[in-house]
Amino acid sequence: MCDDTTLNTATGTYDFGLFAQTFALIQPCLPDGFPAKNQRVRAYRLMALSYSARDSLGQARESVRLLLKVDSGYQPDPQTDPQPYIKMVSDLKPRWYTWLWRGNEWYKWTGRAVVAGGLASLPFLLREDIQPYLPGHPGFPDR
Repeated sequence: MCDDTTLNTATGTYDFGLFAQTFALIQPCLPDGFPAKNQRVRAYRLMALSYSARDSLGQARESVRLLLKVDSGYQPDPQTDPQPYIKMVSDLKPRWYTWLWRGNEWYKWTGRAVVAGGLASLPFLLREDIQPYLPGHPGFPDR
């Protein structure tokens, strides 16, 4: 059964450093076993923290990515969450960029600016795994 009791037990195993047991409790419940959004967020957080503690940073990043897919507005708790985890969440959060078309190329603008001089801009929400300079932006035909 995937519920708050499962998460409380998994939190206890994490607190004792029993990461394999934490995984064993949570993995069967993901991605759809927990009925509530906050339960899925707690589960992915525990997975990410457990993977980080085992130095499996790739799997920790994937857990954070899945957590942010469930709740894109998630904020880690600076009082209780480890600093590397807080940084990982910050690094993986989607950011707003503006794409500028000039001549035959797309340019990614990451700062604040007033777009002028005949440049067209469109706001896009991009994930970290999209390359910053693309021959033709996805969703736009190459010209």
